[in-house]
Amino acid sequence: MYGSHMTKPRLVRMAHWSTALLFTVVVGAAYSAFDFTLNTPRLFDRESMFIVHRLTGLLTALISVIWLLARVKFIVCSARKSVREMLASAWHLLLLALMIVTALLAWTARGSGERFGEMFSVFPKFNLVSRAAEEHVHIMLAWHKTLAWCLIVSVVIHVLAALVHAVIMRDGLLASMVGRRLHR
Repeated sequence: MYGSHMTKPRLVRMAHWSTALLFTVVVGAAYSAFDFTLNTPRLFDRESMFIVHRLTGLLTALISVIWLLARVKFIVCSARKSVREMLASAWHLLLLALMIVTALLAWTARGSGERFGEMFSVFPKFNLVSRAAEEHVHIMLAWHKTLAWCLIVSVVIHVLAALVHAVIMRDGLLASMVGRRLHR
């Protein structure tokens, strides 16, 4: 078990920062792909941005599954935890679960009905930005959008909590996530 004053394992840091980077790309690509009022010149068209959104979303979900499995093992194996550590673990589990469910919900919605083959193609043959005809797909995509907003709010809270650790608590948690070891 490692405390907040120790450097986090490299795998934890890599999973954390790669997930953060991919999540930023997912949100940016979604904004660009689905903002139909955006009249500025684009580097990529909506279809390309949607493909970027979709692929980085699935990659984020995959990394989240791996990270979740590692975190569950860590949580189960560490019996001596304070209430604060248990709350932090629960928060991370919530974030990871939201990332996984949000991505899988849209993935299954896009692959349902007549678009089943689209689930397993990197570059789908359908217009991805268009709406599907089936009613259940609309409901699943509405839930995807709602969960995406919940995830964005949760990530903002997560960043604010990290800043509280760095500025107010000064417990070295943020330094440990960038690979620096604090000497006490």
